[in-house]
Amino acid sequence: MNLAIIIGISEYDTQSNLPSCKNDANYFFQLLKTSQKYDDILYITENTDSNSIMDALDDYINKYSNSEINEIFLYFSGHGYFNEEEFYFCTSNINTAMINSTSVSNSNIDKLIRKLSPEVYVKVIDACESGSTYIKDIKNRERIFQKNYDGFKSCYFFSSSECTQGSYANEFISDFTKSFLENIKKFIIDNKLDDIKYRQIAGALSDEYSANSRQTPFFVSQGTLAEIFLSKNPNIEQFLKDLNLEKTGKEETESSSNSVEDVNKLIPTKIEATEAKNKLIDKIASNLKETKSLLKEYDYNSEIININTDEVLNKYKIGKWLADNKDKYFIFASEKYSRKYHKNPILNISTMFNDDDIEYELSSFQLNVDEKESIYQIELSSENHLPKYCCQLVVMYSLTKIYLLYDFTFSYPKNWDEYAGYNASEKVNIATINIKNKQTLDFNVNKICDEFYDFCLEHLKKYLDVLFEK
Repeated sequence: MNLAIIIGISEYDTQSNLPSCKNDANYFFQLLKTSQKYDDILYITENTDSNSIMDALDDYINKYSNSEINEIFLYFSGHGYFNEEEFYFCTSNINTAMINSTSVSNSNIDKLIRKLSPEVYVKVIDACESGSTYIKDIKNRERIFQKNYDGFKSCYFFSSSECTQGSYANEFISDFTKSFLENIKKFIIDNKLDDIKYRQIAGALSDEYSANSRQTPFFVSQGTLAEIFLSKNPNIEQFLKDLNLEKTGKEETESSSNSVEDVNKLIPTKIEATEAKNKLIDKIASNLKETKSLLKEYDYNSEIININTDEVLNKYKIGKWLADNKDKYFIFASEKYSRKYHKNPILNISTMFNDDDIEYELSSFQLNVDEKESIYQIELSSENHLPKYCCQLVVMYSLTKIYLLYDFTFSYPKNWDEYAGYNASEKVNIATINIKNKQTLDFNVNKICDEFYDFCLEHLKKYLDVLFEK
């Protein structure tokens, strides 16, 4: 027996709506239905809050608890969120402050699927982010998805993009879903293949996106990918022949004729960009003033100040990120190089007499817009002489987006009167905000503040355990 689960979420209570996601889900539903491979397809595009979806999944899994399952295919289109040790499918009532009760975690879905012990388990996730990065930390993500594959014979995970990129879509269909379906059509209609294996799909998608710097699909596999996804039959042939994934009609014609006007609507002025940045920083500062739980108990207060580039702890890592990404995203900033000094003083002396011998190395970054008003430090400090916590924020612009690079660190008291300096953190996080989209601004404010709180609370608890020998 083969089963499929298809979820498409277009309407969100607190986040930006994603009109294409219901269409994405419907196309996949039609594809799987006409394939005649799957004995039962759970199709969810309505009642998409977390409780409703989990109830539907529970009922569906329980229905087949005594059946022998060959394959389970899961497709999801909607917002996605990655936080620390977990990936979350964002349901319509998503609230990052209550992430576990207002979303569906990847771990919980895998636990449900594991009850059926399928021979093959496939997940296709088109995390439509409207150009905003809601999924972060690529180094951990592969490990997190792989750790949940214990107990499955063959597992395949297809994701629409890497963590530092958006998953793009128009109002009609998401790019990754469109590519997936078009490759199926090419295999069956153009190449006249009788069977399509998962290996062929992964290869075709990798080739198609190889030159696309904006969006790169991400695959994790435990198995050979040699299993057959779909086989040709008259119904699926007809469906694919009729499949037209391009926008047509009057709306497209008018849009094309007014392309310059449309671009002007999408690109904000510098004043609008600056106002969006100010709102972003003000909301983060305001949110952090309302310290909570353990931080509040120990009299923690927050302060935000402007700092300069030289005071940025991770300026090298930010410069390195810019060197790799500024031309991809057209960012108004650049990496900065400094003269390299050798341990051997003779080599340094030689450069004093010959400019050709001078070597330079990447050392920092340079902002091309409002540098004095674009770098901030938020500090949480306690009157009880406990560790201090620091969040540094570096704002960079492109024509349509704000790229906010941020990191967290701490400082221990040296005595009752002074603290040690802050050390650079191990990584820099990146948030992407569409300047004209208020929802992406609010989402990232909550995400950054939640992450900072979690960082501080986790560290403070460990510190107190040692301090009081728990």
